[in-house]
Amino acid sequence: CYNINQKFINNPLYIKILNYTTSDLEELALFKNRLDRIINKAIVTNSYLLTDAEQSFLQLAIANITEQLMYIHNKNKIIIFQTYQNYLIQSNFEIRYEIYKKQLLKNYPLAIKLVRGAYMLQEREIEGKQDNLIIHKNKEQTDLNYNNNCKIVLGAIDLNCIMIVATHNEISVKNLLNEIKNNFKSVSD
Repeated sequence: CYNINQKFINNPLYIKILNYTTSDLEELALFKNRLDRIINKAIVTNSYLLTDAEQSFLQLAIANITEQLMYIHNKNKIIIFQTYQNYLIQSNFEIRYEIYKKQLLKNYPLAIKLVRGAYMLQEREIEGKQDNLIIHKNKEQTDLNYNNNCKIVLGAIDLNCIMIVATHNEISVKNLLNEIKNNFKSVSD
């Protein structure tokens, strides 16, 4: 965890349960300090921080830390973005969850970057060994999920939201432009 209480993490029972070593705790502190420096630099330079998405077995930890950082630092202004890989079946649920949090927490900003994903071949190899489906079966399903998630996020856009659409897919760009024109009448070509 990023936002963890030192008294809790140094509790001997906690250390024993999680098998944290002194070295692990030192690395966690270094990681937190690095993130703090990067975030402070982004604040000072009026920049955005976009977390990168990785393989699914790493992504849960990245998403968890990013969510905590967003909750801490995105209160007055959007700084940190969560990235969603749309070849993952769960991406639609995760995006809907972000929108739900925004509605529930009122002032919680929506800061989403959508990508198709870069680890599909590695994920397919892992998936074949585990016999559980984590990725869409083909590019067409991924494209459909990507376009659908763009539409869902666009429907939740307000003044406290930013969506970054990362794609080279011409159909996705045209679909998104049509959605923008239909939903935001003040937007011109």
